[in-house]
Amino acid sequence: MNLRNIELVTPAGSRACLTFSYRTPRRPAPGLPGLDVQPARWIHTTDATSTAALVAHYGDGLADVIIEGDPDIAIDSVGCPVVGATQTWLDGDGSASPFPLQVCDVRFDAAGAEVGRREPRDERGNIQAGVFMTAGRMSLAEMVSGYVVSKTLQVLAEDAAGHAWCHALARRLSDARAVTLCTAAAGEPLVLQTGGRPYRGYLEGRVDGERWKLLLHLSAQELRTPEGW
Repeated sequence: MNLRNIELVTPAGSRACLTFSYRTPRRPAPGLPGLDVQPARWIHTTDATSTAALVAHYGDGLADVIIEGDPDIAIDSVGCPVVGATQTWLDGDGSASPFPLQVCDVRFDAAGAEVGRREPRDERGNIQAGVFMTAGRMSLAEMVSGYVVSKTLQVLAEDAAGHAWCHALARRLSDARAVTLCTAAAGEPLVLQTGGRPYRGYLEGRVDGERWKLLLHLSAQELRTPEGW
């Protein structure tokens, strides 16, 4: 579990020095216990046996040809290990691109249509000055149904004063069944570290007697229903 220090600031200006934790999920190791597993890549198909090549060659009779034989399987190549391969980027027509790859950010609307592109920006971490709670709130149900939560951080108290402060805050949010919007300074989206993604932050509180939990949900994608649905 990784811990980082933050300063949580309320709309009234009160501050609390806290930490937040985020867990990296453990991925199961491939293979079987006691056996050494080595990654490998195998040839699945070739240019001559690709779907596009078969359709161009056989046309409407492709289905009958596949039933009678296996033109989509290159017997001399399929299943052979890939050794010494170099990644090559292809143009839309399938030919190797002679130009270097240029990465860009692509934006889509609710229907999935592209609406714009831009060069990637090197976002700088901006939570050093604190994570600021705003006066804006929304119901927990609205947040869950309206936004994609990419990750969730748990806010932790460092001392008794922080525990009491967080317990009272979690109680207010829990009783209201609401989350409060959190931003960086000047209302900017939260960027946890340089090179990271900007997120909207939604602080949720849970209380069980003297036990409390503050969760900062981070979202970079809004759920919208396309027009006409």
